[in-house]
Amino acid sequence: MKHARYGRWIAGFLILGPYLTPTALAQTPTEKKSDRRSPAKPQKNYKIILPPEFDKTFRLTPVVFALHGHGGNAEWMESVWKEACADVGAILVVGQGFTSLGDNRFAWAGAEDAGAMIEAAKKELTKKYKLHRFAPRVLTGMSQGGWATYELAQKYPKSYRRLIPVAGMLHWKTQLAAQDFTADQKNGMKRWRIYIMAGVKDANEIVADNRRVASQLKEIGAAVLAPFTDKRDPSWSLYQDLGHAFPGQGRTQTKELTRALRFILQPDDEDRRNWAKVDPGWERKAKWLEDKSPPSK
Repeated sequence: MKHARYGRWIAGFLILGPYLTPTALAQTPTEKKSDRRSPAKPQKNYKIILPPEFDKTFRLTPVVFALHGHGGNAEWMESVWKEACADVGAILVVGQGFTSLGDNRFAWAGAEDAGAMIEAAKKELTKKYKLHRFAPRVLTGMSQGGWATYELAQKYPKSYRRLIPVAGMLHWKTQLAAQDFTADQKNGMKRWRIYIMAGVKDANEIVADNRRVASQLKEIGAAVLAPFTDKRDPSWSLYQDLGHAFPGQGRTQTKELTRALRFILQPDDEDRRNWAKVDPGWERKAKWLEDKSPPSK
């Protein structure tokens, strides 16, 4: 099983790598054969960024775990997500893969590598800021990070259910796309909230895969927004000239990421029951409820 897992990641690199656009190359530089090296692992490969006016007493403060792409780094993901997280009052955790590609560029060794980072950060957040286990968690990633987002969510559908994959893939082979989700996966996926970001000028495999994922999840009953598939969606135009990159630039990009976060963070009935047990006044403190997002499933 271990060798099979690594095989999937190697195949994924071969699929995603050639399709990086110039925009994406500026964001996630490609690897050079001359700079492949694996230094000793640091003790900590993540950074916690608190929102402005962070309330230590609000144990339901949401947390956004952001995973960079192949050749990216934590600083870049911080620059992309920091303002959007501040808009909704969320803690941002930016992780960095242990595999060094040189020149401050990194990669994830596999989905479990990213998962280990998340677990370490969760322990620190619980110990230092007393966050409750019901505090909403969002998992997002770009390119390889988007793949890790899908991979972790598919493997642990009840632990990772608020997702924003960006230019990622769930199925890296056609035959995998044809396979149905298991009954346990479907049961967990019913409570998913997912905002799929995919530019229509990205690789055909990536666009097609995200279309299939959106359709399959809607059939299961998950709450899904995939703006690139719906001309009626207010963000549809952002994705029409987009390749392998985040949608928009500057404040336009932040506005779209904030919209995604607010959709992802809307509670279902079970969330409301759980959150009320922890903090009866949670709605007054929840900044992410300020806009009129689509109703939850």
